[in-house]
Amino acid sequence: MTKNDKNILQFNTCITGKINGTLKNDLQREKIQQVLTSFQGKVVESLEDYTVMSVSAYTPQIPFQITTNRKPMNLQVASHVDDYRNETTLTVGMPIITTEY
Repeated sequence: MTKNDKNILQFNTCITGKINGTLKNDLQREKIQQVLTSFQGKVVESLEDYTVMSVSAYTPQIPFQITTNRKPMNLQVASHVDDYRNETTLTVGMPIITTEY
């Protein structure tokens, strides 16, 4: 394959971690921001409700991207609070989260 080949293989990857306890919204935002900062990610769009926070971002550190609302994105970070299990899940997807969060 050459650099200009349109059939270059691209991967989706998701990493999920669990935090004991249910994090308040400000701590969830802080964890998400830590991930974005480590990737030099710039927020493209976000979603927030009672149990879920999700941020779609673009980073120059990842060499591929998809488009959302006519903007490039290649990093998604989400947190989900599970009151029943008393835990918070943090999921990072490149370029997008492809699992349930």
